[in-house]
Amino acid sequence: MCNKSVWLALTTMGLLVASSALRAQVVNLAQNPSFEEDEVILDDPTWTRWATWGAEGGLSSTVAFDNEEFIDGARSLRIMPKGTTDWHFIVLNLPIPTEAGKRYTASFWAKAKEPRSLAAKFKATDNTVDWGQTAFQLTTEWAEYAMTSAAQSASTKVEFFCSGSEVVLWLDFFYVYAGDYVAGIEPSEIAGFGKARRPAPTDGAADVPRDVVLSWTPGKETQGRNVYLGTDMATVKNADAASPSGVLVVAGLAEATYAPADLQYGRTYYWRVDEISAGPDSAVLKGDVWQFTVEPYAYPVADVKATASSAQPNMGPQNTVNASGLNADDQHSTESTHMWMTDGSKPAWIQFEFGQAHKLHEMWVWNSNQLIEEFIGFGAKTVVIEYSVDGAAWATLEGVPEFAKATGTPTYTANTRVSFNGVTARFVKLTINANWGGAAKQTGLAEVRFFYLPVQAREPVPADGAAGVALDTELNWRPGREAASHKVFFGSDEDAVAAGAAAPGIVTEHRYTPAMNFGTRYFWRVDEVGEAITYPGNVWSFTSQEFATIDDFEAYNDDDNRIYDVWIDGMATGASGSTVGYMDAPFAEKTIIHSGKQSMPLAYDNRNAPFVSEAEREFATPQDWTGSGATELCVWTRGYPALARVAVTEAGGKMTLTGAGADIWNNSDEFTYAYKTLTGDGSLIARVTSNGAGSDTWAKGGVMIRETVNGGSMHAMMVITGGGGNGASFQYRSATNGTSGNSDIATVVAPPYWVKIERVGGVFSGYVSADGKAWNVVGQQLIPVTDPVLIGLCVTSHVAGVDRTFQFENISAAGGVSGNWQGAVVNSPVYNDPADMYLVVTDSAGKSATAASATAATAADWTAWKIPMSSLTGVNLARVKKLTIGIGNKATQTAGGSGIVFIDDLGYGRTAP
Repeated sequence: MCNKSVWLALTTMGLLVASSALRAQVVNLAQNPSFEEDEVILDDPTWTRWATWGAEGGLSSTVAFDNEEFIDGARSLRIMPKGTTDWHFIVLNLPIPTEAGKRYTASFWAKAKEPRSLAAKFKATDNTVDWGQTAFQLTTEWAEYAMTSAAQSASTKVEFFCSGSEVVLWLDFFYVYAGDYVAGIEPSEIAGFGKARRPAPTDGAADVPRDVVLSWTPGKETQGRNVYLGTDMATVKNADAASPSGVLVVAGLAEATYAPADLQYGRTYYWRVDEISAGPDSAVLKGDVWQFTVEPYAYPVADVKATASSAQPNMGPQNTVNASGLNADDQHSTESTHMWMTDGSKPAWIQFEFGQAHKLHEMWVWNSNQLIEEFIGFGAKTVVIEYSVDGAAWATLEGVPEFAKATGTPTYTANTRVSFNGVTARFVKLTINANWGGAAKQTGLAEVRFFYLPVQAREPVPADGAAGVALDTELNWRPGREAASHKVFFGSDEDAVAAGAAAPGIVTEHRYTPAMNFGTRYFWRVDEVGEAITYPGNVWSFTSQEFATIDDFEAYNDDDNRIYDVWIDGMATGASGSTVGYMDAPFAEKTIIHSGKQSMPLAYDNRNAPFVSEAEREFATPQDWTGSGATELCVWTRGYPALARVAVTEAGGKMTLTGAGADIWNNSDEFTYAYKTLTGDGSLIARVTSNGAGSDTWAKGGVMIRETVNGGSMHAMMVITGGGGNGASFQYRSATNGTSGNSDIATVVAPPYWVKIERVGGVFSGYVSADGKAWNVVGQQLIPVTDPVLIGLCVTSHVAGVDRTFQFENISAAGGVSGNWQGAVVNSPVYNDPADMYLVVTDSAGKSATAASATAATAADWTAWKIPMSSLTGVNLARVKKLTIGIGNKATQTAGGSGIVFIDDLGYGRTAP
């Protein structure tokens, strides 16, 4: 394990040598480790490979294979848990052959939608014994987790306890192997294994632009690649460098991108990338065959309404545009109620209205297709087509062909195509002058489909309404079919852009890079300029990024770029009470993050001179934080809350104490505590005369010894309840932030009743008594606390936000108890002592300016501390040389407290209005 003190010592002595990643091959005992094989997982009846188990509280949990989010292969397991207790929904892998007494490691990769915990353990497949339970903290990024323990069975399963949090998580690349943890076993998305993967466009993509640039993630340690592209899958699959078969489009390509030329509208293409190894043999690693389909030349018109001169019952005109009779292969049924049919009156017409005017390409026609069509001939034959933009002024379409007769079979497909030659219309009217039967007066159609040419700019990038758009973003869009050039209107004035009053940029490619400022909402419009007509575009908008990065803390590692080597702390200089990073690797914080994968932990201890804690970063070259409308610095901070104090009073051995909170249980507590200080052995006795009004049976009030006021502190207590545990329970936590345990009284008791908590060495004992004389032990526990500790009275209502009041009498302490009563509301796992946070900016001339915040160090949630540049007077922000983050108050020179804060995403820019 890496240790900060060791790193500092080795660095000082010049003995530190960079380590290389260990790669190893182990035998994986787990089955279907990366979920690449299809299997039943949820409620698996066979209980092999992967399975699930759910208690009543977790029965609504679900799992699914995820083809979009994975770290190995091509998919992972997405787990969507329900329930308030972790074991209410379990995902497990079994059976795993093991040897009792031998050590085994289980490793897996996981991520979560939001940071959350996940517990796992080994267990015998017959459920007789379990071992090695470990709690992990998942982040929003893929990471590896592992646990090692000696097997206690010859047949083992690994269980993941997924409930307790309803945050979605993903699981992938699961390994179980003999021995201790082995580093360097990497999933394909990290190791690469040399094979091309993650194609763009994605495999099977449709409507791909003709000028697409193909890209992919290349394999590691490769020197080039061969790219194959064609319209026949077998040819692309079987071709190689020796037999290219006309589909090897480029050999030895250095880049991981390729821009094919002359792709045809509507064609499906197949492609393959063979990576070439960088080894001495230049081995060719054959890739998978992927496919995509190019955008069509014209698109179907959606949102079509149909009206008609007449219709038979259940054979209305809307049937011709609702696809009611079509299957997936565009074959039309012979069911009459899937078609339109007139009542025989003249004239016979059907009219179509679109949601907007379109430049029409063509119309496909499925004629009337009843089983008797061959003999009766209902289908339209001679048709006049008219079109209109406004429904008032009509023009007749020239060159309309005779409509082909339908086959009267369920495999019938459209057999008439009418060219509209690019006329613009919102209304189209078909008047049927003759059908195919002659004798029958009725006529009709089965289905029609109109296709339009996309002549306007569409599908903007960034998307309409996007936020956080980088200042150097290149705007892009799908161009119109007839565009020879593009007129781009861009600015922050929506009305000017909409009216075309903003100065346009003229470009020949469908891309444009404007100048932008921070935190600004921009509007843009693209008019497609053809040879004869200009097609105005819609107005789109986006908001530019608010802040550029000064330091996002993502580049630091545990090897050659450690966080405390860049941000210098008091541990290194001796000039303050700060510690940057953790003492053991990983040195950066991996769970409490604002964005990305890590943040900077900054511990402060201002109890001794100089009573401040600072971390400073000096830049190799002066930094320019001006330009692009920058007006602010931004520091994302998160600490722990300051302890909330409450007044408590003891009079004549009596005290009334009111508390709320979810519970004193599990890994962190919520309650009200009245306490003094205990050093060494000691005890506290109280008579609980009332457990207050309320119906919750696990409300608790009694006597407690506790190491700290942190919610996850070790403690022991003897409490009277609202009826749970027969009315009295000895409860404890024997490890910081660990789980809780208890021993309940055997017989039912109720207030008034006496309770006692006692510490002798490391042994804590809980007693009860009916008269305060004869005491009965309820439970004992060894707890390794460090002096001094806290001793006092505790109350929790067991219902967050709801108060419960307990009354205590005959309060008496013995042993090393000292100090006055203090009161606190405990509701956070950790607390920070209140302190100011300050930031000092120093320029290359040595001039500096300081900003301060009274709340940043005790903000329990991530908070953006924004500092106006106008407040940093006297410093040249175009030549910043050093940045210092401090906690404390240099001016007072008085002792303060301690705590830890987390820093992330330092930036400069401007907040969007």
